[in-house]
Amino acid sequence: MGRHRKRKLTPADKAHMKRRRIYRRIRSAILFLDCTVKSKEKCSEAEFLEKYMEILNHQLRADSKEEVEFELQRLYGPRKAKESLKYANEYTIHVSSHGDVDKRGRTYLNLSHGKLYAEDLRGIWKDFEESERPLLLVLSACCAGHKDLIDALSENGCRYCIAPVFETNWEHAALFFTFFYTYLFLERMRPVTAFRKSVSTLPELTGKWKMYDKGKEVTV
Repeated sequence: MGRHRKRKLTPADKAHMKRRRIYRRIRSAILFLDCTVKSKEKCSEAEFLEKYMEILNHQLRADSKEEVEFELQRLYGPRKAKESLKYANEYTIHVSSHGDVDKRGRTYLNLSHGKLYAEDLRGIWKDFEESERPLLLVLSACCAGHKDLIDALSENGCRYCIAPVFETNWEHAALFFTFFYTYLFLERMRPVTAFRKSVSTLPELTGKWKMYDKGKEVTV
Protein backbone atom coordinates (compact mmCIF):
# COMPACT_ATOMS: atom_id res chain seq x y z
CA MET A 1 0.00 0.00 0.00
CA GLY A 2 1.21 3.48 -0.78
CA ARG A 3 2.15 5.94 1.90
CA HIS A 4 -0.32 8.70 2.69
CA ARG A 5 0.93 12.16 1.97
CA LYS A 6 0.81 14.60 4.83
CA ARG A 7 -1.54 17.46 4.05
CA LYS A 8 0.25 20.73 3.55
CA LEU A 9 -0.76 23.34 6.11
CA THR A 10 -2.53 26.38 4.74
CA PRO A 11 -1.94 29.90 6.11
CA ALA A 12 -5.28 29.58 7.91
CA ASP A 13 -4.13 26.32 9.53
CA LYS A 14 -0.90 27.92 10.72
CA ALA A 15 -2.75 30.94 12.10
CA HIS A 16 -5.14 28.66 13.97
CA MET A 17 -2.27 26.68 15.47
CA LYS A 18 -0.52 29.88 16.55
CA ARG A 19 -3.68 31.11 18.29
CA ARG A 20 -4.01 27.80 20.13
CA ARG A 21 -0.39 28.06 21.33
CA ILE A 22 -1.06 31.59 22.58
CA TYR A 23 -4.18 30.53 24.48
CA ARG A 24 -2.38 27.56 26.06
CA ARG A 25 0.44 29.82 27.24
CA ILE A 26 -2.00 32.37 28.67
CA ARG A 27 -3.80 29.63 30.63
CA SER A 28 -0.65 27.89 31.87
CA ALA A 29 0.26 30.29 34.72
CA ILE A 30 -0.46 33.68 36.23
CA LEU A 31 1.73 36.06 38.23
CA PHE A 32 0.08 38.48 40.68
CA LEU A 33 2.11 41.60 41.41
CA ASP A 34 0.69 43.34 44.48
CA CYS A 35 1.94 46.93 44.51
CA THR A 36 -0.47 48.18 47.19
CA VAL A 37 0.29 48.52 50.90
CA LYS A 38 -1.96 46.14 52.79
CA SER A 39 -1.09 47.60 56.21
CA LYS A 40 -2.51 50.96 55.07
CA GLU A 41 -5.48 49.76 53.02
CA LYS A 42 -6.57 46.75 55.10
CA CYS A 43 -7.23 44.79 51.93
CA SER A 44 -5.46 43.13 49.00
CA GLU A 45 -7.10 42.38 45.67
CA ALA A 46 -4.15 40.26 44.57
CA GLU A 47 -4.27 38.24 47.79
CA PHE A 48 -7.99 37.64 47.28
CA LEU A 49 -7.41 36.46 43.71
CA GLU A 50 -4.55 34.22 44.83
CA LYS A 51 -6.99 32.44 47.17
CA TYR A 52 -9.55 32.27 44.40
CA MET A 53 -7.05 30.53 42.14
CA GLU A 54 -6.86 27.76 44.73
CA ILE A 55 -10.62 27.30 44.36
CA LEU A 56 -10.36 27.31 40.56
CA ASN A 57 -7.60 24.70 40.62
CA HIS A 58 -9.69 22.52 42.90
CA GLN A 59 -12.46 22.60 40.29
CA LEU A 60 -10.00 22.03 37.44
CA ARG A 61 -8.73 18.90 39.18
CA ALA A 62 -12.29 17.69 39.65
CA ASP A 63 -12.92 18.22 35.93
CA SER A 64 -9.63 16.45 35.01
CA LYS A 65 -8.29 19.65 33.49
CA GLU A 66 -4.78 21.00 33.73
CA GLU A 67 -4.25 23.24 36.74
CA VAL A 68 -2.98 26.82 36.54
CA GLU A 69 0.29 27.68 38.23
CA PHE A 70 0.12 30.93 40.18
CA GLU A 71 2.44 33.12 42.24
CA LEU A 72 2.02 36.28 44.31
CA GLN A 73 4.79 38.85 44.69
CA ARG A 74 4.37 41.85 46.96
CA LEU A 75 6.30 44.89 45.70
CA TYR A 76 6.92 48.36 47.11
CA GLY A 77 8.49 50.47 44.42
CA PRO A 78 8.80 51.16 40.67
CA ARG A 79 12.21 49.54 40.26
CA LYS A 80 11.09 46.21 41.71
CA ALA A 81 7.81 46.35 39.79
CA LYS A 82 9.59 47.01 36.49
CA GLU A 83 12.05 44.17 37.12
CA SER A 84 9.22 41.74 37.91
CA LEU A 85 7.34 42.79 34.77
CA LYS A 86 10.42 42.48 32.64
CA TYR A 87 11.69 39.11 33.83
CA ALA A 88 8.43 37.31 34.63
CA ASN A 89 8.29 33.72 33.41
CA GLU A 90 4.50 33.78 33.25
CA TYR A 91 2.65 34.83 30.11
CA THR A 92 -0.26 36.23 32.17
CA ILE A 93 0.51 39.02 34.65
CA HIS A 94 -1.95 40.76 36.96
CA VAL A 95 -0.76 44.04 38.52
CA SER A 96 -2.73 45.33 41.52
CA SER A 97 -1.81 48.95 42.03
CA HIS A 98 -3.09 52.51 42.20
CA GLY A 99 -3.20 54.72 39.15
CA ASP A 100 -3.97 58.29 38.16
CA VAL A 101 -3.37 60.98 35.56
CA ASP A 102 -1.03 63.89 36.35
CA LYS A 103 -1.55 67.57 35.50
CA ARG A 104 0.15 67.08 32.14
CA GLY A 105 -2.31 64.34 31.19
CA ARG A 106 0.16 61.49 31.62
CA THR A 107 -1.12 58.22 33.05
CA TYR A 108 0.96 56.55 35.75
CA LEU A 109 0.95 53.64 38.17
CA ASN A 110 1.37 54.77 41.77
CA LEU A 111 3.51 52.13 43.46
CA SER A 112 3.61 53.60 46.99
CA HIS A 113 7.33 54.39 46.78
CA GLY A 114 7.26 55.96 43.32
CA LYS A 115 5.50 56.13 39.99
CA LEU A 116 5.73 54.31 36.66
CA TYR A 117 4.90 56.27 33.51
CA ALA A 118 4.62 55.12 29.92
CA GLU A 119 8.17 56.26 29.21
CA ASP A 120 9.43 54.04 32.03
CA LEU A 121 7.88 50.97 30.41
CA ARG A 122 8.58 51.71 26.76
CA GLY A 123 11.13 49.22 25.41
CA ILE A 124 10.90 46.98 28.48
CA TRP A 125 10.87 43.73 26.41
CA LYS A 126 12.72 44.98 23.32
CA ASP A 127 15.62 42.53 23.79
CA PHE A 128 13.34 39.53 24.23
CA GLU A 129 12.12 37.12 21.57
CA GLU A 130 8.41 37.19 20.79
CA SER A 131 7.94 33.86 22.56
CA GLU A 132 9.43 35.33 25.77
CA ARG A 133 7.12 38.33 26.08
CA PRO A 134 3.92 38.43 28.16
CA LEU A 135 0.67 37.77 26.34
CA LEU A 136 -1.96 39.04 28.78
CA LEU A 137 -1.29 41.95 31.12
CA VAL A 138 -3.89 43.24 33.56
CA LEU A 139 -3.35 46.68 35.07
CA SER A 140 -5.83 46.72 37.95
CA ALA A 141 -5.34 50.38 38.80
CA CYS A 142 -7.54 53.44 38.45
CA CYS A 143 -7.24 55.20 35.06
CA ALA A 144 -4.57 52.75 33.83
CA GLY A 145 -6.51 52.00 30.63
CA HIS A 146 -5.59 55.27 28.93
CA LYS A 147 -3.81 54.90 25.61
CA ASP A 148 -0.42 56.34 26.56
CA LEU A 149 0.23 53.58 29.10
CA ILE A 150 -1.38 50.86 26.99
CA ASP A 151 0.55 51.83 23.86
CA ALA A 152 3.87 51.64 25.70
CA LEU A 153 3.12 48.02 26.59
CA SER A 154 1.47 46.97 23.33
CA GLU A 155 4.28 48.39 21.22
CA ASN A 156 6.63 46.16 23.21
CA GLY A 157 4.79 43.07 22.06
CA CYS A 158 2.32 42.40 24.89
CA ARG A 159 -0.70 40.96 23.03
CA TYR A 160 -3.62 41.69 25.36
CA CYS A 161 -3.98 44.46 27.95
CA ILE A 162 -6.91 44.99 30.33
CA ALA A 163 -7.38 48.05 32.55
CA PRO A 164 -10.02 50.55 33.73
CA VAL A 165 -10.16 54.09 32.36
CA PHE A 166 -11.92 55.58 35.40
CA GLU A 167 -11.62 55.20 39.15
CA THR A 168 -12.59 51.85 40.60
CA ASN A 169 -12.30 50.15 43.97
CA TRP A 170 -10.65 46.91 44.91
CA GLU A 171 -13.92 45.09 45.65
CA HIS A 172 -15.26 45.78 42.16
CA ALA A 173 -11.94 44.85 40.57
CA ALA A 174 -11.76 41.60 42.55
CA LEU A 175 -15.35 40.72 41.58
CA PHE A 176 -14.71 41.49 37.91
CA PHE A 177 -11.65 39.23 37.76
CA THR A 178 -13.34 36.47 39.71
CA PHE A 179 -15.63 36.17 36.70
CA PHE A 180 -12.94 36.83 34.09
CA TYR A 181 -10.51 34.19 35.37
CA THR A 182 -13.33 31.68 35.78
CA TYR A 183 -14.27 32.15 32.12
CA LEU A 184 -10.62 32.14 31.02
CA PHE A 185 -9.16 29.27 33.05
CA LEU A 186 -12.13 27.08 33.93
CA GLU A 187 -14.49 27.58 30.98
CA ARG A 188 -11.52 27.75 28.56
CA MET A 189 -12.89 30.80 26.78
CA ARG A 190 -10.66 32.91 24.59
CA PRO A 191 -9.36 36.04 26.35
CA VAL A 192 -11.53 38.42 24.32
CA THR A 193 -14.62 36.25 24.81
CA ALA A 194 -13.95 35.98 28.57
CA PHE A 195 -13.61 39.77 28.79
CA ARG A 196 -16.82 40.46 26.88
CA LYS A 197 -18.68 37.92 28.98
CA SER A 198 -17.43 39.53 32.21
CA VAL A 199 -18.43 43.02 31.09
CA SER A 200 -21.90 41.90 30.04
CA THR A 201 -22.38 39.98 33.30
CA LEU A 202 -21.31 42.90 35.51
CA PRO A 203 -22.06 46.11 33.56
CA GLU A 204 -22.67 48.21 36.70
CA LEU A 205 -19.14 47.92 38.10
CA THR A 206 -17.11 51.10 38.40
CA GLY A 207 -13.99 51.73 36.35
CA LYS A 208 -15.26 51.11 32.81
CA TRP A 209 -12.87 48.28 32.02
CA LYS A 210 -11.34 48.13 28.56
CA MET A 211 -9.37 45.47 26.71
CA TYR A 212 -6.80 46.02 23.98
CA ASP A 213 -5.56 43.52 21.42
CA LYS A 214 -2.26 44.62 19.89
CA GLY A 215 -3.06 48.16 21.04
CA LYS A 216 -6.54 48.29 19.49
CA GLU A 217 -9.56 48.52 21.75
CA VAL A 218 -11.77 45.43 21.77
CA THR A 219 -15.41 46.22 21.13
CA VAL A 220 -17.91 44.95 23.71
